[in-house]
Amino acid sequence: MAAAPNVCDGCTKDGKVESFCVNCEQLYCQECTVYHMKCKVTRSHILMDASNVDTYNAHSSIDVKCGNECGEQAVVLCLDCKQLLCNDCSEKHSMLKATKGHNTITAKQLVREETASLSSDCVYSEQTSVISHPQELVHAQVQVEKGPHSGTFLHEFMSSAPGDKELTRVRGIVLLFDGRIIIADYKNRSLKLFSREMKFEMAKDIKDDPRGMVASAYDNVIVTFADKKEIRIYEIENKKIRTKKKVNVKEKPYSIAYNKDHFAVEHGEGEDGTIRIYDQHIREIFIIPGSTRSFGQFTGNTIRLALDLSKYVIFVVDIAKELVHCVDFKGGLIWTVKVGSPRGIVFHNNMLFVASSTENKIIQMNAVDGIVYSMLDEDNRIRRPRYIAYNPDSKKMAVEIDGNHIKLYNITGLQKGFNF
Repeated sequence: MAAAPNVCDGCTKDGKVESFCVNCEQLYCQECTVYHMKCKVTRSHILMDASNVDTYNAHSSIDVKCGNECGEQAVVLCLDCKQLLCNDCSEKHSMLKATKGHNTITAKQLVREETASLSSDCVYSEQTSVISHPQELVHAQVQVEKGPHSGTFLHEFMSSAPGDKELTRVRGIVLLFDGRIIIADYKNRSLKLFSREMKFEMAKDIKDDPRGMVASAYDNVIVTFADKKEIRIYEIENKKIRTKKKVNVKEKPYSIAYNKDHFAVEHGEGEDGTIRIYDQHIREIFIIPGSTRSFGQFTGNTIRLALDLSKYVIFVVDIAKELVHCVDFKGGLIWTVKVGSPRGIVFHNNMLFVASSTENKIIQMNAVDGIVYSMLDEDNRIRRPRYIAYNPDSKKMAVEIDGNHIKLYNITGLQKGFNF
C-alpha cells in the first residue's frame, strides 16, 4: 500500500494528518484541525477523521455526497486525491491504473469537542494556510433600495493632459487630503495632478508603465511597476511630484492596496502568483501563495485588492470569475459575493465600495458579511466604471468612467438603521 499523505494543507508541514475538511477539500494536522474547529468562519464545516489509514469500506453516518457528483452517499475518502467516494466509485477508483494503491479511509465525521464548537472568532496566526473555498460560501448579490451611504454628483473632467501622445489609460486614482486628484496614466507613462477645481496642474514623466497606485499617509503615493519589479513612493509637494523611494521586489508587482501603514500587493503570474503584505517601509511581513487558491487568476490584469489590517483580511476582486472574495491572511475564504464585472474596490470603516462595470453601478458592501447595497447607478451618471478612489476626510469619491473621464461624487452616510 502506498504511503499515506502526511503533509498538512494548513501549515504545509510534514506530520500526521488528522482530518479532512469536506467544505475546504483540504487535509489538516492536529493543530490546524483544532484551529479549523475554533474559527468562527469554519467551525460549521464537516470534518472527516483522517487519522485512520486502514483501507476498508464502511457506510458513513453523515450525509455527504460522492465527489464524482453521482448523487450517492460517500462512504470512503481517498487521502491521495482528497476526494469523497461512494461504493461504486470507490471500486472503480481502486481499479484504475492511475489511482490503484491510493489510501482510502472510512468517511467518518470527526467528533468535535464542546470547547471547540463554542469558541468565538479566529485568532490570527503567522502560519501559512492553504484553504480553498467551497461553493456554499458564494452569496447571490442582494440589493436593497437604501444602503448605509448615498452619493451625489459633483463634477466631471477629462483625464487627458497637454502633451499626451496617447489616449489616457488609467491604472489608478488617488484623492489627496486637500481635494486634489492624481491619475496614473499607463499609456502616457505619467502621473497627472489635478487641482481641487479639477483643472490640470502638472504631469510627472515616470518613464515606465504604472500597474497600480494607492495613497498612503501624509499624501504619499505608492505606485507599482511590474516590468521593473519596483514599488516606488512619491511625495506630493505643492505642484510637484517627487520620487521619494524605490524598492526592488522579487516578483512583478501589480494591484496594490493600503490600510493602517501597511500594503497588500499582487505579485507574479500563474502558479507563481502571490499576495504579499508589507509594512510602511515596504518590508515584506507576510505571503499568501496563490498557486492553489481559487480567489483570483494571477495575470497582472484580473485582480484588484483592498486591505483591512485590523481584521487581517484582504478583499480580492476576481474580474475573470466576476466575484469579490474576503480572504484571511492564512488564505482561508470568509465570504464570496457575485458582482457583475467588478473592477475598482475601496475599503473604509467596515464598508467596501466596488465598481460594477457591466451593471453601471458603484455598490457598497458590508465588509463583515458581504451583504450588498446599492449606492450609485446610471441615474447618477455612472457608466462602465473601472478604477475608484475615496477620501474619508472630504467624503468624496472619484470614479473613472468610459476610460478617460473622471467623475467626482459627494458620499454621505451613515443612514439611520445601519451600524457598521
